[in-house]
Amino acid sequence: MKKPLHFETGCAHCNVRLNSVFNVLQGEQLTEMSMHKSCNIYKKGQYVFAENGLPTGLFCVNSGKIKITTTGYDGKEQILRLAKSGDIVGYRALISNERYASSAVTLEDASICVIDKDYFFKAMEATPKLMFEVVKKMGRDLKEAEDHIVSRGLAFPKSHLWFRGRSANHYGKPYTRRDCRLCWNINRKLYPSFIRI
Repeated sequence: MKKPLHFETGCAHCNVRLNSVFNVLQGEQLTEMSMHKSCNIYKKGQYVFAENGLPTGLFCVNSGKIKITTTGYDGKEQILRLAKSGDIVGYRALISNERYASSAVTLEDASICVIDKDYFFKAMEATPKLMFEVVKKMGRDLKEAEDHIVSRGLAFPKSHLWFRGRSANHYGKPYTRRDCRLCWNINRKLYPSFIRI
């Protein structure tokens, strides 16, 4: 993996902070956070962190876009969500003290600050408002994931009915269960549970 380029920016002068969980910090808190972070520029396609890696800090996106991905059962990359300027990433593994369950890869050149793990935990203990902002962020991300699961769960039976309602494809052959599975990239073991919906 290529090493990212380093850049300096103070948290007190960061406009992105106002749209992030760090909007509750002020004065000395911002100065202290500036001393416990490093900022890097990542090129397009570069890994910010990799699946199964150990978290050492919290990533705050200053600019650019990042995709959070995981490897599916079939070995293919699946995009879980996208992160933009002001978003924090890698917090789930950091807070739960686990390895990363996903990877973060830049979709374009991005500047990202990494806040030291120990400092981040101390800052949350000292500033309940910061902890509350992180919990709200976790809640929003969980809702987004739930909405995605529900929409995918509703869309599959509709497409299944559409496929099964068609007598044949444009080659004159009937649609198969495999055609339905491939439409939604669902493996053979999961398919029966989807058609029962």
